[in-house]
Amino acid sequence: MDGKSQTGMMQGLAALERTLGDLPSDVAARVVAAAGDVALVISPDGVIEDLAIANNELAEGALEGLRTRRWIDTVTADSRQKVADLLADAQSKVGKDTGRTLGRWREVNQTGPEGSSVPLKYVAVGSGTAGRVIAVGRDLSANAALQQRLLQAQQAMEREVARLRQAEQRYRLLFNASREPIIIIDGTSRRIVEVNPAAASLLEQPTAELLGQTLGRITAPESIESVAALFATALMTGRSDPTPISLPDGRVLSVSASVFRHERSAHVLLRLGDPAPPATMVRHSERLLLDAVERVPEAFVLTDKAMVIVAANAAFLDLAQIPGSDLAVGRHLGEFLGRSTVDLSVLAANIREHDSVRNFNTVVRGRFDTAEPVELSGVSVPDGENMHFAMCMRSAARSGPMRAVEGPERRNLPRSAEQMTDLIGRVSLKEIVRETTDIIERLCIEAALDLTGNNRASAAEMLGLSRQSLYSKLNRFGIGNGEDLGDMGEPAD
Repeated sequence: MDGKSQTGMMQGLAALERTLGDLPSDVAARVVAAAGDVALVISPDGVIEDLAIANNELAEGALEGLRTRRWIDTVTADSRQKVADLLADAQSKVGKDTGRTLGRWREVNQTGPEGSSVPLKYVAVGSGTAGRVIAVGRDLSANAALQQRLLQAQQAMEREVARLRQAEQRYRLLFNASREPIIIIDGTSRRIVEVNPAAASLLEQPTAELLGQTLGRITAPESIESVAALFATALMTGRSDPTPISLPDGRVLSVSASVFRHERSAHVLLRLGDPAPPATMVRHSERLLLDAVERVPEAFVLTDKAMVIVAANAAFLDLAQIPGSDLAVGRHLGEFLGRSTVDLSVLAANIREHDSVRNFNTVVRGRFDTAEPVELSGVSVPDGENMHFAMCMRSAARSGPMRAVEGPERRNLPRSAEQMTDLIGRVSLKEIVRETTDIIERLCIEAALDLTGNNRASAAEMLGLSRQSLYSKLNRFGIGNGEDLGDMGEPAD
């Protein structure tokens, strides 16, 4: 600050003394309070003689009932020395030329009548009147709240960092302990960024030498095009089928790829293994069988023991409205089959228990919210220690298989509870209940006819039916000799 500016400020202060020297006490109190949130008038003994509070919340809270109390007794223990320093500093400057500057601001925790605490920032000025001191304070509650939120955010971030560190440690442990050779490649630079010990051992190169190399550098020249096609397919569709890749030493490995995203960039996870047997090793008859399964009009699907689709023919893809087999393989069969999850659970339980299931009625749900009723037959296919399920489906009649049986053949339907329970898992509950009702109706009608000596009018009265309804049911169940339903007269005794 230059000399002219300092002189102008001093002249301004002198003018303020001449013009406001007779300022009333209440106005002076409001002016002092307006400089902060609270103003205290402290006696030479450190007692609060008067105060002015600009904040209503402070007036009704921590600063209530401060008059006639020693200021140092109204603050927390860690703030008492600060209060003593404020008073001493203010009194020491009374009557001295200090350049008309204020003293040092100090943060004080003001306590309330119920143990509450409010942070305030005070500055003390000696009034020059009988040794009194005026302390002006500013409320720091908002700053304290922000600091608390900042502290909580920092603690939450530290917990998240610790969680991510633990997750990374688990990932490292699993990645390095896996017996399956795995390589992770950056999808942009096509360079190796991670190699587990199993892959380094299979490639017979140290991990440090593999990191940073491209996959083409560690494969034979004749496999470069295969590597490029592998990456292109994986980045386009998210995965690629196993592809044979030759190594410089002449070995051939089967490499499959899947894509995942990390830190806003694509990475390719490669699984290395022994090559699959070439297609030429499959016998001609087996190829014909596979072609036949692909071409049959009935839907066919092969799953593993967890009901994840391994293969599906074109008819199943049409039924489920799936454009290609790649979009079906690897997905759970429950995404397409069953009215609810109960259907698939019952189907799997029956196949596991009986090794096969026949005429199981369910629906196949398409991608566009269509539901096609189907009749399913399935069988379990052992594969060494593993198990697969093969299922064939054909479109079911709208009336259902059990409702198609009419006439005398209905007498062969189940009559006992054991026979009825055998149907569970083979037909739906709705059809079982409907068929059970028909069986009960037929048995009651036959019993009524036996009791009345085949007197249909008496039988109808005994069953609480009209004769027309009874004749209709007789014709429906194939009971009697098929008299004309228009003859509603009494039969001859």
